[in-house]
This record gives sequence, structure tokens and C-alpha cells, in this order.
Amino acid sequence: MFAQLYFYYPPALANAVNQLRNPYFVSARDEEMLTRGYYEDLGDVARFNPQLAELYKGQPADWNRNWAVHRTGGFPAQELLPSRRVMAKGVALTTNRWAMRDREYEQAKPEGTYRFALLGSSHAMGGVVAASGSYGRPGRRSRTSTSTA
Repeated sequence: MFAQLYFYYPPALANAVNQLRNPYFVSARDEEMLTRGYYEDLGDVARFNPQLAELYKGQPADWNRNWAVHRTGGFPAQELLPSRRVMAKGVALTTNRWAMRDREYEQAKPEGTYRFALLGSSHAMGGVVAASGSYGRPGRRSRTSTSTA
């Protein structure tokens, strides 16, 4: 019978040998660099779509500035300002005295009226479409009770 031999290699040497034997081995440092590079380049529109990059070049300097929005520094990160009428991303944006993207109305609701609130991001508000095109608008109707029980 032959005696089984065990060898001890220092970790640095064992890692180097493993890298040489495995062509798919990526060190932790290399993996971090690959991940960082991937996420940093996601915002580079020109890399994926040159036509879209050309459109972005033509946008006004204040394209991403909305004068009807206040940055809070907390949660939520921003909020609408009351009684504003501004152009934002080429679309008229109007807020009422309650700082909502809606027409003016009294806080006390009239008899026979139901009110619903849609909560969400700027996409839910329709931040880059005309007020008539936002999905909260088509459901607006005046409802009065006509039933006699």
C-alpha cells in the first residue's frame, strides 16, 4: 500500500494555481470592475441607440427642470407646488391650490360626489402628457343619485 500524501499550499499560491487551471475564473476585484463598468454605462444612451442620443442632444438645457416641483430633501423626494402653471418637458403642467394636478375645486365635496385619489410616481400623474391625456382623467364624471328607494 502506498501512503497518501497531503500538501499544504499558502492561500495566495493556491489561488494562483486555481486561476491557471480554470479559464473562467474571475477574481473578486475583476468581478467588481466588470459590475461597476456595466452599471456606469447603462445611462449612456449613445452606446445603445445613436438616434435617441441625437434627440437628447437637441433638448433644451432646462429639459429636466420642472418649476412646479419642490425637492423636499426627505420622503417623498419631491412634491408639487400649489397654484402653478408651467411648461415641463414641452407640456403644460398646472396645479391647483391644493398642489394637485387637477382643476380648482372646493375642499368640501358637493352632495352626490365621489372622489378618488390616484397615488404614484410622475408616470401615474402623467407628468409628460397633457392633462387630458393622463389616465386619471377619463374616469372623471359628475355623478348624482337618481335612484328612488
